Amino acid sequence: MSRKIFTIEKSFGDRLAHLIDNILKIDRKKFLEKVRISQSYLSAMTTPEHKIKKGKKRRGPSAELIGDLFILYREYLDWLLTGEEPIERQISLEIKDPKIDQIVNMLLSDPLAKNTIFYILESKMHFERSLEFLRSYMDDRMKLEMEKIKKGGQQ
Repeated sequence: MSRKIFTIEKSFGDRLAHLIDNILKIDRKKFLEKVRISQSYLSAMTTPEHKIKKGKKRRGPSAELIGDLFILYREYLDWLLTGEEPIERQISLEIKDPKIDQIVNMLLSDPLAKNTIFYILESKMHFERSLEFLRSYMDDRMKLEMEKIKKGGQQ
């Protein structure tokens, strides 16, 4: 499935402002407390290009901010960084059964349920990777043991 690109917001700062004001619909002070940044830092990222004083540049996100955004709003992080469509829209587009789609949309509208869903999906992904690693490790161990047996039988 190809991912759609939002064209309204042109930069990280534009998308961050859009996320706060239109998607999360939370007070900026609450957002600042959650992500642990100052008002001046947020302004330096989200001030529209045409309003920035001559000689000044728009700030980009710090690694710490990206980390906090990942923890708090991971479903929007790809979109914030790249402009690619948020994951809940992808989930909705992939579901063919309208009843399941309705349930998923209802769950995704509840912040606790949404975070739980993403935690489960992320845990499943980590579990699958761990299982894959374990299988590979066991295969390698079996090969080593078989080589030891063959070498022992040749002596």
